[in-house]
Amino acid sequence: MMITQSLLSFIGGLGIFLYGMNRLSKGLQKAAINKLRHQMGVLVKNRLQALIVGLFFTFFLQSSTVMSIIAVGLVSHSIITFVQALGVILGSAIGTTLTVQVLAFNISQLSPVFIFLGVIFLVFISTDRVKPAGEVLLGLGLVLFGISYLSQAVSPLANDPFITEWMLRLTSQPIWLFLLSVGVTAALHSSVAMIIIGISFYSAGAMGYEEVIWLVLGANVGSTVPVLIASFSVSREGKRVAFAYLVMKLSIVVVVGMMLLIFPVISMFIPGEAERQIANFHTAFNIFLALCWLPFLALLAKLMTRFLPPSEPRQVVHISEQYLAIPDEALIQTEKEVLKLSRYIQTEIIAPIPAIIDGNIDHHVIVRKEEYIDQAYLIIQQYLLKLAQQDLSKEQSDQEVKLLYMLNDLEQIGAIVLQISANIEKLRNQHFELVAEDAERLKEFIPTIEDILQHAITACEEKNNKQVRKVIREQGALSEKERDFRFDHFNTLLQQNEYNPAISAIYLDLVNQLMRLQHASMNISRTVLGII
Repeated sequence: MMITQSLLSFIGGLGIFLYGMNRLSKGLQKAAINKLRHQMGVLVKNRLQALIVGLFFTFFLQSSTVMSIIAVGLVSHSIITFVQALGVILGSAIGTTLTVQVLAFNISQLSPVFIFLGVIFLVFISTDRVKPAGEVLLGLGLVLFGISYLSQAVSPLANDPFITEWMLRLTSQPIWLFLLSVGVTAALHSSVAMIIIGISFYSAGAMGYEEVIWLVLGANVGSTVPVLIASFSVSREGKRVAFAYLVMKLSIVVVVGMMLLIFPVISMFIPGEAERQIANFHTAFNIFLALCWLPFLALLAKLMTRFLPPSEPRQVVHISEQYLAIPDEALIQTEKEVLKLSRYIQTEIIAPIPAIIDGNIDHHVIVRKEEYIDQAYLIIQQYLLKLAQQDLSKEQSDQEVKLLYMLNDLEQIGAIVLQISANIEKLRNQHFELVAEDAERLKEFIPTIEDILQHAITACEEKNNKQVRKVIREQGALSEKERDFRFDHFNTLLQQNEYNPAISAIYLDLVNQLMRLQHASMNISRTVLGII
């Protein structure tokens, strides 16, 4: 009965610890992730600076996974190079060890204070500025409380004969300890949690120092598994970073593991006592990792580029669900996809309208392009709806709504152009064609629509709304143009003394569709300005 209770307490303590780490990391992200992301792009100039930035930023954000995702995002935007991203990853590996160093101090008795302050901030104050601080305090308190609960749960297990015998068999085979640690770390998505578990077993006397060292090595490899799995649904840059991370970690684990098997006494040269020695070994391992690989990052980058060449199958939308855990990065990547879709619509849908009017583009070509737009629309829309389920700040929520509005208008543009193509196809099937003057008038309107959308795209990319405001001010002139189109059309019919109701109806319908196209493009401009 006591063993069952201890196991339940162990699971509960681990759950509290993991939840606390999650709240702590999210609170820190909300507090400063945008500033840190910008600063990373400014500060990272070479691989050494990248390592230092990765070290300190990871310690601040409490997540090497978050750092990996941000680094991949910066590489995909060409803000930093692939080599610099690898430097950031090496730094993040060291930064994670600092968390273990802090947690190795016996400060669990302060957990009630942090929890109390966190709850006060979240429940009784709960403003946008104070809420992240509340999450940080609550998360830190839960982490410390979870460690205390883990330690208390392990002590009875260490004295049970069955558990002791099982542990002796396990510890006599360090490779099995290593593999167990890899699996548990991958499942928990936290190397820190695995090492804290190892320290708890060591403190309770259930494991010796030499055995816990193998858990630390396994935790280092296991931390690469979630990043590797997530990379299958991200860009080629993300895959390269993930595989490079695995190669770097695994190679040094093999070297250190062989040294420990041949000369076990080496681990005793790590300074410190008890729990501190384990934390120091973890830090020393990752510093050794950085020293070994830092001079060869350019070579590793070339190997990864050769292993994963730039050419890859064309995808409708290239965005991963791993970004959902980091709303700011998810919004940046989603905006990138929305702008990519905007450019596709501008070049493949709006620009060819004159050729469509002349009957030089087959209707089925436009149908296929519109299907592509519909696919992208659905994928991005579903992604944004999933993102809305996260705990978003007001600013993040506003940006998410803004992207949804832009997305809806882009989808509408595709549908309108499809209708234009269908009308031209209808004329061709009836063996009619537009009056030459009418066709030219319609084509004159297209550059204006292209300019409206281009200014909106540029404003969104460069965060400069000057041209968009100018376009909106000129909207009245565009409405006047619509009336001129109708007047000129009927005037032409009177001059030519001929009237075909079918052609006239389709022409007027085309004018309406072009105006709807202009309104949809104008709506995107308003959305960019925040006028929703």
